[in-house]
Amino acid sequence: MKNRNLLFVSLLIVLVLNISGCAQTSPSKATQAKTDEVIANEKAYQQLVKEIETTDWGKAEPKEWEDVQNSINELITYRDTPMIARYISYLKYLKENKVDNAIGVANNIPADYFGDLKDEIKKIKSEAKTLAKAQDMKYYEELIRRGDYETLRAKTVEKVSLDADYNAIYSFLSALEYQKKGIRTAMIVSLSHISMPYNGLLSEEITKMVNQNADEVTHMRNLLSGKTSTGKPKPYIGMTTNEVLASSWGSPDGIITTMTIAGKQEQWEYAADKVIFIENGFVTAIV
Repeated sequence: MKNRNLLFVSLLIVLVLNISGCAQTSPSKATQAKTDEVIANEKAYQQLVKEIETTDWGKAEPKEWEDVQNSINELITYRDTPMIARYISYLKYLKENKVDNAIGVANNIPADYFGDLKDEIKKIKSEAKTLAKAQDMKYYEELIRRGDYETLRAKTVEKVSLDADYNAIYSFLSALEYQKKGIRTAMIVSLSHISMPYNGLLSEEITKMVNQNADEVTHMRNLLSGKTSTGKPKPYIGMTTNEVLASSWGSPDGIITTMTIAGKQEQWEYAADKVIFIENGFVTAIV
């Protein structure tokens, strides 16, 4: 790190000299001032990075927060200082128990960040993900207490790809919905999407329903794990429209859409008289 920083300073000095057009042996006062500024900024920056890395910010005093913020403000356009500012903002928000603000700051940091604080940034992004999930689950618990499964399903569908717990809750609620409608195959497909064992919210209800249909769920998992020669899965009941488009059947040759009291019904027609029936965005039958 030290050698890399010395090289960085040396390159900056050469750049300043080139820009100033100073080919003479003795640099002008203006050139010397610019060189001194580069060296001073780099020295201050390295001191800032060291302070960030060595301070226990969970126990930091108000004066320490004030000093580091002043240092950041003085170097705000220099090198990685903007990212350092976000990092400090995240820690400060957590200390003030402003969790939503902290999560927002962490989420706005690029996932591919690889600067001087790469390890620290990686840590807070992971921490923010955990905090966000904890807040979601707290809200979901309240929805469950109120029996508002409709809202719960709508909230979890947005995050099924983020975490196995979100997926388990959504898949279980979808299975309940299909059970009410008497669409058993779709119910089994939904249950087969749940990774077991599961110990999150609604774990007792989910485990019970999966165990009650264990043989069918296992059979469905085996079917769904099979791939076609293209490497894409075949369409199956319970798929979403986007999943059908990404399946081995792909886009249909034609679509017949009908609006009913129950919602939107579609017939996706393919070659060889193959048809997929879709109700409100989910496959209900394949012929």
